Amino acid sequence: MTKAYLSREEAIEYTKRGNTTLKKWVSEGNVRTRKDKRRTYFRREDLDQMLLAHVGKNKAGITGHISDDQNAGINVEDYDPPPWLTAKGAENFRKLVEQLGQYQSHLHPANVHALAMCAKYLTEFQICEEKLQKDGLVTVDKNKLERIHPITRYQRQCAELFFEYSARYGLTPSDREKLKLTAKEAAKQDKGESVR
Repeated sequence: MTKAYLSREEAIEYTKRGNTTLKKWVSEGNVRTRKDKRRTYFRREDLDQMLLAHVGKNKAGITGHISDDQNAGINVEDYDPPPWLTAKGAENFRKLVEQLGQYQSHLHPANVHALAMCAKYLTEFQICEEKLQKDGLVTVDKNKLERIHPITRYQRQCAELFFEYSARYGLTPSDREKLKLTAKEAAKQDKGESVR
């Protein structure tokens, strides 16, 4: 059975937010508290609602320690690229994690392989681009006919797959907006309101 109220330390660990954020949520009336002698306890259900509203995922999707002055981001050191990624893929993986750390992200350690797939397709797109720059966009086939380089088809597939995976993490402004809308809809559903 889960506890209805969490101590300050438990609430900080549970939400991955700092003390300043918790105080702000309480002062705004978003999180109810209970005091017992010298300790303050925070209502878990209210913390869940704030996480849904601010992150767009349930509490299981929250990771990384966030400083009070920043109130966004993730702990980049928590995310190592899987060993199956190439060296260039691992480099792209680290860059993606760093970019996600610049704003409230939807990254969770359990999603490392999905993000690695995103990095893989970005890497393969770049490899295709390098080949196209070397060979040119137009090639001559065995019948001496000019054709669009066959690698362009695979490059297009890599681009589509990259954008499909990247949308899950809000790597573009429009994707971040969609994730915010999803968070609002989830919060309304949890409150029993209708979603429009």
